[in-house]
Amino acid sequence: MRVKKTRHIDAKHQPFIEHLEAIKMSPRTIEMSIYCLGYFDRYLRQKDITENLQVTRQVILDFLEEIRGKGFKETSVCIFFTQIKKFFDFLEKEQKIFVNPTNGIMSRVPTRLPVVPDEGDIEKLINACTTETPCGVRDRAFLELLYSTGMRREEMIRLELQDIDLKEATVRVMGKGLKERILPIGQGAMHWLGEYINNARCKLCSSGDEKGLWVTRGVRRVLYNWIPFILRKYAKLSGITTKITCHDFRRAFATHMLRNGAGVVDVQQLLGHSDLSHLRHYLRLTIVDLKKMHTESRLGK
Repeated sequence: MRVKKTRHIDAKHQPFIEHLEAIKMSPRTIEMSIYCLGYFDRYLRQKDITENLQVTRQVILDFLEEIRGKGFKETSVCIFFTQIKKFFDFLEKEQKIFVNPTNGIMSRVPTRLPVVPDEGDIEKLINACTTETPCGVRDRAFLELLYSTGMRREEMIRLELQDIDLKEATVRVMGKGLKERILPIGQGAMHWLGEYINNARCKLCSSGDEKGLWVTRGVRRVLYNWIPFILRKYAKLSGITTKITCHDFRRAFATHMLRNGAGVVDVQQLLGHSDLSHLRHYLRLTIVDLKKMHTESRLGK
């Protein structure tokens, strides 16, 4: 769900937003909360509901049905409900409401499995980079590191030159909630990072003041929308017709690691998830793979 950036915060939401900032939630998560709560508040005003105490369980259910009727995908509906629930959970904890209207509401979550690019598609996309130019070397290093670590898009964009340790083959990542983790870098990614940092990067950005790892001509540090641009570019060059996003690389990293025998807790730590529940989609995918392999083998006959 795309969120328009806005810092207009209703007075009754201000303490909650300040709470999110205090516990160091990511700026994108905070923007998501502001957007969802603002959208919900506009709905409430249409219904002449001006106080949090007036919001009932039925009001929330009616709101969710209304946005479904407006064409919002079920995943977006779930996001709206999650943000609304967090807000009322906060009010309940602060003893600002008598009854939490979100209690007992189960948002519908899509049950279909996400599509994950296979190892062949990832390899084709990465190999489509033409490494005869500084930009091509940068792109190859970026995609290699993305697949080698499974980092989030925001984490990749925020990387600084000092975060890469070529000697130890590690990268320092600042994740959600400003939680730091150190990730190992695979050999292929290390090779192209070395080529980029030692040779190509200075040809793109001669300024010694630029701390960002990923730079481009004229703009210096790459912009946020640079990632989907290069993914579309190399998907097209490699002949891949399906859309591949940064999060698809993250899914591919986790799924391929689990398929190849990595421990669930290890993958959780590499991805920077706070608990194992976030891996349920990846685990379901590997179980489907295992069932297929079992059926096709002698054991399944």
